[in-house]
Amino acid sequence: MGGTKFAHEIRPPLHEAVMKNDMKKVKRLIANGAKVTEKDHWGWPPLMLAIQHDHYDMVVYLVEEAGASIAAQDNDGWNVQEFVHQNSQDEEIIRYILMRGKTGKKTHVDEDTYKEIKGELPETNIFKAG
Repeated sequence: MGGTKFAHEIRPPLHEAVMKNDMKKVKRLIANGAKVTEKDHWGWPPLMLAIQHDHYDMVVYLVEEAGASIAAQDNDGWNVQEFVHQNSQDEEIIRYILMRGKTGKKTHVDEDTYKEIKGELPETNIFKAG
């Protein structure tokens, strides 16, 4: 007795497969033309759903093989790097996204910077008068 779904509850097939961590179906959908840039009713591309559901392998696949953009934004203007802090509990996913910056290419984030971003170190103010 699933009942009727409201329009705001219906997600594109790629989004559903990502949420369920169904890699085989995700690859098939993308091979058949599904777009990793398509957004659901919240404005979330599939990458944001993979992040929210802590599907690390899916995140890596979407970025490295399917071409998902780290610079993608939701309907509220949050990009993937901002989104990951509020929506993932997986340290591996958080580190992976942070290390790719907004370009999606791997960059270096040192441990102190990572901890500061995660809120584990007090913020520093380099502009503070000595």
